[in-house]
Amino acid sequence: MMSRNGRPELVSLLQYMKHTTLENADISVMDKRILHLDSIVEEVKQTEEWEVVRLNKFSDEQFIQPRICAEASQILLIAEQNLKFCSRPQRKTLRNGGKNGDS
Repeated sequence: MMSRNGRPELVSLLQYMKHTTLENADISVMDKRILHLDSIVEEVKQTEEWEVVRLNKFSDEQFIQPRICAEASQILLIAEQNLKFCSRPQRKTLRNGGKNGDS
């Protein structure tokens, strides 16, 4: 529905509000108030996008961190099981974090 009745500034404002972009052929008057409103709308859009990015990062961390811990636990379990194939001095060195107990 497109009405052209009323003051051009008001019609333009309503058309802007309908699509919230200045790239709207139905805006006939580029009033300074519409420009100011657009700058506020763009700022809010950017803030909302930033919040979405932050929330996505937070949820990713909540998902990824437990997976990393689980994978690290599996690696440690496999390493512990493979220690039986090492000689006693090698096992002792590996359990000491690679440091030889002689120093």
